[in-house]
Amino acid sequence: MWQLHQQGAGGIVGDEMGLGKTVQIAAYLGALHASGKLRSAIVVAPATVLAHWVRELHVWAPRLRVVLLHRSGAAYNAAWGAADGVDTVARRALRLAPAVVALTSYEGLRTLQRRLLSHDWDVAVLDEAQRIRNPDADITLVCKQLRTSARLALTGTPIQNSLLELWSLFDFVFPGRLGTLPAFDSEFATPIRVGGYANASPAQAQLAYRCAVVLRGLIDPHLLRRQKHDVRDAVKLPHKTEQVLFCRLTRRQRALYMDAICSPQVRARSRCVTAGLPRFRAIGVLRKLCNHADLACPPGASIAAAMAGTDPLEAAESDSDSELVGEEAEFGAAERSGKLLVLQQLLPLWRAAGHRVLVFTQTRGMLGILERWVRSRGWVYGRLDGNTPVGARQGLIDRFNTDPEVFIMLLTTRTGGVGTNLTGADRVLLFDPDWNPSTDAQARERAWRVGQTKPVTVYRLITAGTIEEKIYHRQIFKTALTNRVLKDPRQRRLFNRSDLHELFLLGDDGSADGLTETNDVFQGAGVVELKKRPSRRNGATEDPGDAPDAGVLRALFDKAPLSGVFVHDLAEGGSAASAARQARRAQIERQAEAAAIAALERLRESRRAIHADLREAGSAGDFVPTWTGRSGAGGRRFGGSSGDGGGGGGSAGGMSSQALLQCIQQRHTQRPPSPTLFAEATAPAAAAAAAAAGGGGGGELNEQLLRRLQQFFRERRNVRTDDILAEFADVQDQHAVVFKQLLRAVAVCRQGVWSWKEDADF
Repeated sequence: MWQLHQQGAGGIVGDEMGLGKTVQIAAYLGALHASGKLRSAIVVAPATVLAHWVRELHVWAPRLRVVLLHRSGAAYNAAWGAADGVDTVARRALRLAPAVVALTSYEGLRTLQRRLLSHDWDVAVLDEAQRIRNPDADITLVCKQLRTSARLALTGTPIQNSLLELWSLFDFVFPGRLGTLPAFDSEFATPIRVGGYANASPAQAQLAYRCAVVLRGLIDPHLLRRQKHDVRDAVKLPHKTEQVLFCRLTRRQRALYMDAICSPQVRARSRCVTAGLPRFRAIGVLRKLCNHADLACPPGASIAAAMAGTDPLEAAESDSDSELVGEEAEFGAAERSGKLLVLQQLLPLWRAAGHRVLVFTQTRGMLGILERWVRSRGWVYGRLDGNTPVGARQGLIDRFNTDPEVFIMLLTTRTGGVGTNLTGADRVLLFDPDWNPSTDAQARERAWRVGQTKPVTVYRLITAGTIEEKIYHRQIFKTALTNRVLKDPRQRRLFNRSDLHELFLLGDDGSADGLTETNDVFQGAGVVELKKRPSRRNGATEDPGDAPDAGVLRALFDKAPLSGVFVHDLAEGGSAASAARQARRAQIERQAEAAAIAALERLRESRRAIHADLREAGSAGDFVPTWTGRSGAGGRRFGGSSGDGGGGGGSAGGMSSQALLQCIQQRHTQRPPSPTLFAEATAPAAAAAAAAAGGGGGGELNEQLLRRLQQFFRERRNVRTDDILAEFADVQDQHAVVFKQLLRAVAVCRQGVWSWKEDADF
């Protein structure tokens, strides 16, 4: 930040949520003031976290005078003699320079823009800067008029839905760095997005990779992004487990869901112009049905009326919509919500184990149903949503973190999931998914952050086969898009380009085999399969190698409408999953290299045996044909019959390449000992290496490839990689790993040209 300040440029502090961005900026402002470099600064933040900013600035920059330009700060400002209106406070604050930091909300900046935009600031800071991700929004345009070049944007999610959001943030901290928006969209955003689909052409995929590499080079000097796994040892964060619980719809939910997707509002697709609004309404109704049948169709009502009369604004997720909870005693009953039936089993188990819980949901309507259910159990709880007064929010947060009697905090995702510190909880439950993956990520990070001392478990509830699972898939795609630019340009391409119609299909809920559409996408990887409950006789306890919360998951499978459990780290391309993939890939490469060397040695031994047999036969005046697998005698002890399906038999001196690859296959296809370790057990790279040994004759295939390579190089001498690929185009994908190692064993590449190794003759 100091280097950027010296250059007169801005930057993005994009550290992952919970790593202390507020503390960093508070200390930075204090250091600038101590160096005589700061007269006045402005910090713009969501209203919920203004009190937290005041607290941290007093701790880390005590010599700075903090002015709170928000109605919630009337009492605070009165303490130093500014009890007038916010505009008057702003006018007085700007006269206090040097050593003043003006704190305001985004709404406050818009209201006071006439006064605040005319002042020359030394530093401008936007906290939760994703608020300006829309390039054309009024608040974005206001923020970009702040009079300073030293601009800092704080956000744990620089990209949420599209790369255009990254452009908007960068155009604030460094105007013009990424060009104009139309140019950026056509030259970077569109190619990277299109190349991320599973059905993208090789040219599109390669273009996406190249564009991502170039874009990273442009943004890296102005983006500081550290994730928890990068500093885990320094901050001593406990372990986090994140899993998706796929829930089944209840009978009433399923019936209403089928009625909704078969309604005229959904099925009428001929009128392209007018079909958009009914479908937008239908999406809102379907999402409510996934949470609870009564939200979309209370008892005694019909789904047709809900589909025809839903207000589009009400259909969108919101934490400030009107309470939808009816007064009838039966409204919100658990038997009409598969998710609530899961909670009915889950929360008592967590409470008995001494855990404390955060429950996030998208709307106040569902929050009301949850509150009524929690209150009926007699549990001490807190509630935080868009209607909670800003001045009361920090008190609710402090009470939860300090009072162990408060078992559960109910929050809307968009209000309680941003900027708050709730480390008093060690269990987080996301009741429903958001279209924006960063919104859910922000919510879960409220507990797993600096200051947490206990292992954290995060459960995401998704109704299998419904629009929620489609939303979850879009989250995965958007996360891969983010990772392609911010982490690794090479990301797995899992999803095809889809249209709106797919949102209105009801797929398999996994009730028959426990496998959902998500499991199909990941080819079975990521499925938690719990061991049978261990016997309690003779003092036996649960297997210490079992999954975290394994007993809880077993209870849910036994008593709740749960279809399956999926490890979210695999979908997110998280550090643990990525590290596991890299480790396995390296292991596979080593095993394949060993197999290639073994195949080369076997070929040499067989050639020596043939020569010995020929010499022996020649001394007797005979000529002996070489063993072909069916006939001949020269070197027969090497390789079984071509029809026995057993592959090549190894020499007495060691394991054959076929046997070695079979060991690899067994290691990577057997079920792992712990559900938390399975995520990459069936990874494509492992499957490819294992498949190299699949079927009989794998060892003989390697020997045939070696002979073909030898003949090819004898005829061509020096060849390019493209020539090799063209000549061996018939080699199947599953044999590619071993073929690569065979090639490296007998040839060397210099400046793109391959030549035969002098010592590789056999």
